[in-house]
Amino acid sequence: MKNREVYMTKKDYIILVLQGAIVVLIIFFIYGKLTEASNDIDKKIVSVYKKGSFVEYYDVSIHSKIDDNSEGYYEDVINQIEGYIEYNDIIFCNDYKNIDESDVGKKLDRKVVLLRDDGGEVEIDIFEIVDVSGEMAIAVKGVESERYNIFYNTDYNPKDMGEFINAFGIDEYTEVSNVKFGVHDKDFSIEYDGVSNEYIMENILSKAGDKIGVYRRSELVTGLHIYLEVGKLRTDICILILNDGDLYVSTTLGSYTFVFEGGEGAVSREVEFIDYINNNYEGKINHYIKCH
Repeated sequence: MKNREVYMTKKDYIILVLQGAIVVLIIFFIYGKLTEASNDIDKKIVSVYKKGSFVEYYDVSIHSKIDDNSEGYYEDVINQIEGYIEYNDIIFCNDYKNIDESDVGKKLDRKVVLLRDDGGEVEIDIFEIVDVSGEMAIAVKGVESERYNIFYNTDYNPKDMGEFINAFGIDEYTEVSNVKFGVHDKDFSIEYDGVSNEYIMENILSKAGDKIGVYRRSELVTGLHIYLEVGKLRTDICILILNDGDLYVSTTLGSYTFVFEGGEGAVSREVEFIDYINNNYEGKINHYIKCH
């Protein structure tokens, strides 16, 4: 009887080991499928390069910043005050870019602030920006001035993509500058102009969810970039597709950087997006010029 009890214990142990092995195999199988799905984006990008016929051009610039060097710009009082102002318990920073008067909304407040160089005082007026969240940006001008500058919230922190879209007015005012595929191990990218804003809004941005943190360098592997331009805010927005379908978003206004959940089926949608781009738009190869 004693030997039988020992035998049964060994048998149970063997069964337990086998069950554990099966669970491990199932986990590896699921992980493999997820990895295969995320790698589809990379494969699609490479296939676009291999089968495409592209116009080639060379460019040393990756990003063109909008500057304002118009007459009297630097002498205007709005550029002579301290770089930060406080309004509605929020610290706003001067972006040193003008905004058109047609994009300025109602007046919110008048304040007295200090001049940067001599410590003197000057009055400024604070305005809302049409269809832009007042928690993200405001327009400011000197009482005696004609120029309006954009001031941005240094701590702006949206809870999800929907809030980010509304804050920047992306659904109404944003144009797609271009879509760029970075080809791995190559010194160039494939770029597409004139891509549909409606497609990107409907299939990528509107599907994204909560903000989940800051960008994760190791996951920027797909090489798929979407560049948007918000004309009224004079800012560019870059959206990078991470290998799990999440979206890394950065802006020139405020140098904001956020990561948003891509949403259910994100990887599949990115693969479909690459097919859509390749089938409907003509690509150009941009050769990077390396600096040694």
